[in-house]
Amino acid sequence: MRTAFTTMITLLSLMVVAKITLPLWSHHAPPPPAAPAAAASVAPAAPHPGPAPKPRADDAISTLIGIADISIAQAAEALPSGKDAEILASLRAYQKRLDEREKKLDEREKKLAEIETKALVRIDEMKKMEASLRDMLKQEDSIKAKKIKRLTAVYAGMKPERAAAVIANVDLETVVKVFLRMNEKRVGKILSFLPTEKAVIISEAMTQRLISLKK
Repeated sequence: MRTAFTTMITLLSLMVVAKITLPLWSHHAPPPPAAPAAAASVAPAAPHPGPAPKPRADDAISTLIGIADISIAQAAEALPSGKDAEILASLRAYQKRLDEREKKLDEREKKLAEIETKALVRIDEMKKMEASLRDMLKQEDSIKAKKIKRLTAVYAGMKPERAAAVIANVDLETVVKVFLRMNEKRVGKILSFLPTEKAVIISEAMTQRLISLKK
């Protein structure tokens, strides 16, 4: 649509230029040569015509100087007036609004592109942080697994009553992990030296853990 309005304004401008130039050119153009007088009834044979004379540069320059000498009043009379001038002014104003709107859209697209770039950078940083946390958790799980393995070996090598006295003060999750790695008979002997209440809690937790592992 903007291209159509620009073309229309260009055409109107060309019409204005033509409206100024054509009358002036016709005013300053040299008059056509007068028709030759009637030839006599008997006239001597005309000599063979030579080549047509070339237009002189001085004549062209004189014509251009004459056009350049147009008064401001003559140029003003040739300018569009009335409805033509109103339409042209309206079209130019509308084109200006279109240019301003296009400029604002370009600025908005630029800002959106900057926001999108920042968002992509932030997402990439979050992905790297997530990968780093996963590595840390894996390392922590590996450390915990090694710790449980060592505790299992220690408790398995202790006498049941001594192991029960130590395990009574260990958190339930660690006890369950240790007992699940230990021989069932050894676990039973240690549980027998624990308070009944504590032994029941540990047994139920072990059962729930086994069920969850089978699912």
